Formats: sequence, structure tokens, C-alpha cells
Amino acid sequence: MRLWGVGNEVWGPWQIGQTSAAGYAARLKEFVTAMRLVDPSIRSVAVGDKLLSDAPDDPGQLWNETVLRQAAGQIDYLSSHIYQPDQAGWQESYDLQALHHTVCAAPLTIEAMIGRMAGQIAALAPGRDIRIALDEWNLWLPPPEGAGSMHRVVYTLRDALYTAGVFNAFHRQCDRLAIANLAQLVNVLPAIVTDQKRAYATPIYYPFWMYQHMQRLALKVSATGPTFDSDSLGTIVSQHGAPYLDLTATRAESGCQVTLGLINRHPTQELRARINWRGFPALNPIQAWLLSGPDPLAANSFDTPEQVRLRQADLPAGRGD
Repeated sequence: MRLWGVGNEVWGPWQIGQTSAAGYAARLKEFVTAMRLVDPSIRSVAVGDKLLSDAPDDPGQLWNETVLRQAAGQIDYLSSHIYQPDQAGWQESYDLQALHHTVCAAPLTIEAMIGRMAGQIAALAPGRDIRIALDEWNLWLPPPEGAGSMHRVVYTLRDALYTAGVFNAFHRQCDRLAIANLAQLVNVLPAIVTDQKRAYATPIYYPFWMYQHMQRLALKVSATGPTFDSDSLGTIVSQHGAPYLDLTATRAESGCQVTLGLINRHPTQELRARINWRGFPALNPIQAWLLSGPDPLAANSFDTPEQVRLRQADLPAGRGD
């Protein structure tokens, strides 16, 4: 499949060729029509905007509505980008306890955004199979003093919880979300940090390693347990009653293997969970991995590359029904 992204954030003043939504829709139709004359098999990714609210004057609502109304016939994927909290949420100092809860609840903003975009597509492009492409996402807090670049952030164990929470949200929205890409990868908002001779994995790298072992089919899950409230910050929307326990479950197509992803968002307390299965025969645990560190703000470096690391964990107790 050939994917073509037609433009990038052209609603933004930092982009060459910035335009209005109507102007972009006209360009999109012209470009995609011409491109499909050369290769009818291409799939187009149209520039959308993030939806942080249901307000009718939300900039993302207005942009996406215009693009969908005028050019839905030329769109296969509608894109959105979100960095959290982005520079709008940068402060000189933070209440670290409040920030922990805000960051760990931030994936719920992304999940709601995907749902809003899907609702727009269903309402404004009925009959069109337009999927969602979250083709830039990441956590972007201020870099430390002396970093030399606003992109040289230091990721912590807390931020790995955020990353895993984003993956759980993706699983819950997988019938709507088709594409998702971390931005960036090496040294810029990095999953990996390098110099001329060395490299180490930042904490946000490890959820990628863990979740690659998920199975192909996402299962419906629900959880009950303790909750917390979180504050808004930049592009992160406040939450009331966010769960400390977040989970996803996936099943192999053969039905003989299930893989779970569980997150304890609490900054200090262990969380004990009981998993109840429905519609499965007895399941025997075979392997468990735990991502952990000395505290939520633990980070890796060239000197301490494994402060936050993966280790094999004790297998949970299993009992068949």
C-alpha cells in the first residue's frame, strides 16, 4: 500500500504554504486527483487537526469539518498530531505530584480525541471508510536547563507510564485508529539517545519493546478500582475519576494465547489486581515482564543506562474456571 501524506500541519504559521481549511481542501482535491491518474492504488493522508473539546468553535472542529465537507471523496486517512502538554503547558516549575497525575492521565485526552474525530468522520462523510492517522504524537515537557535544544528532553519512568497508557488507548480505539507514529526517535524527543560511540534506551523506549509482543486481536476490557483527578495543562485535558489501573488485553488469532498490558499509575503504592476472564478455557501464565525504577522520576543516562529497565517478573497466580 502506498501512503501519501498531502501536506503537513498547513494550518500552522510555521509551515511554508500555510493556508485556510478551504484552501487546503481545494489543494488536496487537485493533488490527489492528479496523483491517482498516475497510480490509482495510492492512499491519501489528509491534514487534520487535533480535537481537544466538543466546543463548536474548537479550531480542530472547524478545520476538520471544512476539509471533510469539501474533500472527503479524496481522503483515505485523516491525520492529527498531538504533543502533550506541548509548549502551551511549559512552566518554570511544577508541583511534581500534580504533574505526575496529569502526565499519567494524558492518554485519556488522546483517546477522547480519536473518538471525536471518528464522530466527525461518521457525521460528515457517511459511507466513506476514512480512518484516523495519529501520525505524530509524544510527550513534550520542557528540556532541562542547559539542554541546548528544546527537543532534548529527559524522559523518566513516569513518562514510560504515559507511553504505555497511549498504547492502551490505541488498543481501545483500534477500530477507528489505523496509523500511529511516535515523533521523534533518536536524540529529538528521544526513545534512544546516542553520541558518536554509545547509545542507551530512554524509559519511553521500553513500552515499545513490551507492546510488540501483544497479539493481533484487541479484546474488550473493563476495570474497577481506585481513581484520581488530574489538572489540565497545555494540550492535556483535566480528568475526574481517572483509573490508577489501566489495562489492555489482546488475543492471538488462534485463540490459544492472550497477552495483557497492565499499568499502575500510582506514584508510590503497589496495586494488586485480579483478572477475570470470560469465554476462555483455563489460561496458564507463561511469562511476565516488569518495567520499573527506583522512583517515578528515575531516568537513564550514559552513566546509568539501566536505572529504568525491564526485568522478568514472577508469574502471577492463575486459576481456571
